[in-house]
Amino acid sequence: MKENPYVKPSSIKCFICFQLGHKSNECPTWAYIQLLDGEEEEELGNNNNEFEEEVEDVVGDEGDPLICVLQKLILALRRPAKTQRNALFKTKCTIKGKVCDLLIDSGCTENVISRDVVQALQFKTTNNPSPYKISWVKKGMKIAVIDMCKVSFSIGRHYASEILCDVVDMDVCHLILGRPWLFDVGAIYDCRANTYTFDWKGKRLRLLPRSPDQEANTSNAKTALFVVTREALLNAWKESACIMSLVIKEQNFTTEVDTLHVGISKLLQQFADITPPELPAELPPVRAIQHQIKLTPGASLPNLSHYRMSPNEHKILQQIVDELLDKQLIQ
Repeated sequence: MKENPYVKPSSIKCFICFQLGHKSNECPTWAYIQLLDGEEEEELGNNNNEFEEEVEDVVGDEGDPLICVLQKLILALRRPAKTQRNALFKTKCTIKGKVCDLLIDSGCTENVISRDVVQALQFKTTNNPSPYKISWVKKGMKIAVIDMCKVSFSIGRHYASEILCDVVDMDVCHLILGRPWLFDVGAIYDCRANTYTFDWKGKRLRLLPRSPDQEANTSNAKTALFVVTREALLNAWKESACIMSLVIKEQNFTTEVDTLHVGISKLLQQFADITPPELPAELPPVRAIQHQIKLTPGASLPNLSHYRMSPNEHKILQQIVDELLDKQLIQ
């Protein structure tokens, strides 16, 4: 049987041996590698389990809290959820013997401390070599970050460290640990448990977040006073059956008239007829001495419209003119 002369020649080329007529997966020069399961993985897994058993849980600190301004809203407390699905990692740390709020944020490119904490604890600051501006810590305004300082803090009994923080005017919390801290300690984040695990001085530490129950107990232990605006207070009562507020109103103090000298008081009483509280609604009587304004002979009085003014100014001017007409002081 003759071959079909109309069949096109094969243009398939192997990318391994660069020969025509076959594909790379059919190449006879292909080198095959056989893999065997080893026993080292099981041993490594057993070592990891033993290593995980030595993890020490680190909870937030308890003690004397730092007193500084944190802007909040006086809203009704909702029932706390037991899950960590929507919760950020928040805990308590100790800075110079004061318990402060700490937040770990992997999206923050720097370690940040509140300026109120720096002023309250009298930290020494230095100029930031690379100043920048941020707008996420306070709504509606950009904040310039120009200062930085070293902060020594501790969490629990075994973890104490010193970090370099940027000083920011924020009211989110007292201290934010960002990417620099996560990178330095090599922390591993557990998304479901919302915990951070890292090695520290021969121990395996696991930072635990504050549970909603702890937050509720803290809020119930001490009564907090929050300053809110009128609109925030009106919106708050819609979410609560009972709400109490303390309304502070500024008192207008009337300035007392300074007491006059005795001689001046007697003089005013002697000539009380010429110093009345209000002027009489009439012209003064004709006196023996008359005064007049000398006009230029042949000059015409100006008859022009008054200056342009707002409706309120025009109303006040009309009241003055009417009062002068009633008193017959002008015609």
